[in-house]
Amino acid sequence: PEGVSHDARGERFLVTSLRFGTIGAVRYDGNYTPFIEDHDLISTIGIKVDEARKRVLVAVSDPGAGINTTPETAGRLAALG
Repeated sequence: PEGVSHDARGERFLVTSLRFGTIGAVRYDGNYTPFIEDHDLISTIGIKVDEARKRVLVAVSDPGAGINTTPETAGRLAALG
């Protein structure tokens, strides 16, 4: 994973992926399951669980290493999801 944030309410860690652009959930027992899969998330590079507002903030970019990289987005994408 590229980024990791603890989700106490969900009793898990949320992890990002530079390569796949996904967000996964890792339970305390180590079990991984997909949490968010979206083609527009080229590379997810950072994550923050905002428990007070019941939301997840994700930094998205395209450094050219993701499976969904395109010439239009490589080195040009920066977003907050």
